[in-house]
Amino acid sequence: MICQRQNQQNKTAEPDRWQSRFEKNHILIHKYLDLVYKQYNQRKYDEAHNTFLDLLQVWQYQDVLARSVAVKDYLPSDSLHKLHAVLEQPVNNANRYRFIKEIRRIKLRLINY
Repeated sequence: MICQRQNQQNKTAEPDRWQSRFEKNHILIHKYLDLVYKQYNQRKYDEAHNTFLDLLQVWQYQDVLARSVAVKDYLPSDSLHKLHAVLEQPVNNANRYRFIKEIRRIKLRLINY
């Protein structure tokens, strides 16, 4: 009887744990986006690229969590390819504008869920 009760408690606590982790990662993703934006504007391009890779890693984990938690209109990590392409190109005014535009697009989509 005690084992059944513990198993039942673990089953009900599991979705809450995943939901909590999903929300924490969501906040972390926003922080990484802000940091990448700040580093890029300060012309610290190598640091911005490294921060982007950290962001990508967290976001890929978020993809895994999104499968466990029912999320509507989820933005997968694949949507970061365009931002990564801009980071890989030489820096000029046109690319800076594309970078800012892409960051804004991603942040607006993240606000929706």
